Amino acid sequence: GRDLLPGDIISIGRPQTEATPGDHFAVPADLLLLAGSCIVNEAVLTGESTPQWKSAIDERDPQEVFNPKVDKHHIIYSGTKILQHTPDKNNRIRTPSGGCLALVQRSGFSTSQGKLMCTIMFSTESVTANNWESAMFISFFLLFAFAAAAYVLKQGLEDGSRSRYKLLLNCSLIVTSVVPPELPMELSIAVNSSLLALAKLGVFCTEPFRIPFAGKVDVCCFDKTGTLTSDEMVFEGVVVKCDPPPANSSDHSPKVLSQGDDI
Repeated sequence: GRDLLPGDIISIGRPQTEATPGDHFAVPADLLLLAGSCIVNEAVLTGESTPQWKSAIDERDPQEVFNPKVDKHHIIYSGTKILQHTPDKNNRIRTPSGGCLALVQRSGFSTSQGKLMCTIMFSTESVTANNWESAMFISFFLLFAFAAAAYVLKQGLEDGSRSRYKLLLNCSLIVTSVVPPELPMELSIAVNSSLLALAKLGVFCTEPFRIPFAGKVDVCCFDKTGTLTSDEMVFEGVVVKCDPPPANSSDHSPKVLSQGDDI
């Protein structure tokens, strides 16, 4: 995939041999399908476990203008896995490997998967804490500040010998000193510390402003099969009935046989 450049014509398809069961070929770049058809698993990008059918671009009207957002069923995206491919035997250009003919559109960080990785690695979202909670926190202190300023102003106006200028200055200082200037910086440092702690655990946050909300979460619900799990079944072993254990034994659990074990 490193040698591919936009404009290259390549042959793409499902590999004939697989290293491990369920291990399919990952597409190295965003490809425009020129001939043939493919069934692709796009769970890595969309989270949908349902395979998507991709058809060749020559099946559409030549007069129509190509639109990447509308003609998604002609594009095989980088990082997706080809489950099945059918080459076009009537096409005048035959691929040597028997795959489908495709045109490289984007490669590297310009692909859909590359843009997603850039969003994770180089997020431009401002790192701030919850603005509403910060406003409520400051408003709570402002109530006491206005009450103290009003008391100082009332007592100062009763004393005719005091300077009105210094009196107003003292009242304004009382109100402004309630909001510490380092508060926004401290809140941002707290969010950054959370980002570093999550990154050490392998969790990447693309929207840092949502971290304060995570402290209120009790239950996480995921509705996409391809996000955390897979729709494929992998053989792990067979549970068989064993002989009755000795009377002095406390192990009554069934025996699990893995691949290669003798029954």
